[in-house]
Amino acid sequence: MAGGFHPTPWLLVAACWIAVYGAWVAGATVIYSGLRKPSQRLYLLLLVLLACLTSVLSQAISSALDMPRPFAIGMSPNYLQHGGRGAMPSTHMSVMSLVALGCLVRPGLHTAGAVLLALAFATAWGRIYAGAHFPADVGAGLLLGAVVLAIYTGLRSGVQWWIAHRRGAAHAIKAAADTTAKTEANAATSSVVDAPAIHRP
Repeated sequence: MAGGFHPTPWLLVAACWIAVYGAWVAGATVIYSGLRKPSQRLYLLLLVLLACLTSVLSQAISSALDMPRPFAIGMSPNYLQHGGRGAMPSTHMSVMSLVALGCLVRPGLHTAGAVLLALAFATAWGRIYAGAHFPADVGAGLLLGAVVLAIYTGLRSGVQWWIAHRRGAAHAIKAAADTTAKTEANAATSSVVDAPAIHRP
């Protein structure tokens, strides 16, 4: 998968291009999807914010693990002129896979999700070929993106359930209060109707 010291020239050009610009194309795809589907804009904005959080988390993990990149241990030239910070997980894959998977599980965004996932894997391949990542770094990035999305989805479902439960309880209390009020009103009416007439002398 890696070009190493004797890459195919045209493959190296393609790999470097997609490694650098793949994320930009993905961003343009997200913007295009938001313009085409106004009803999905809020969800896409939430995904972008979640992607920013994932980027920070990925960089923190990679700094803590400090796993070397292929070019840093002499396995490849540094074709991308990349910095030497930790390689695992791949931040590009973490962010791009999160947004892609988030679109894939959202009705109305399946096509955008498929395109974004293809771009994520193409970008990952480009960065592997150019010596910036090992395949394991990409796998870890994919896993991180999926885990963050799963946590977000679980929390959102929990909040929605709690809100629905609270609303259901409030409606039940209101219905019980209304029933009690009607019963008391009916009882009062019956008491007035059934009361004995008072005869005056």
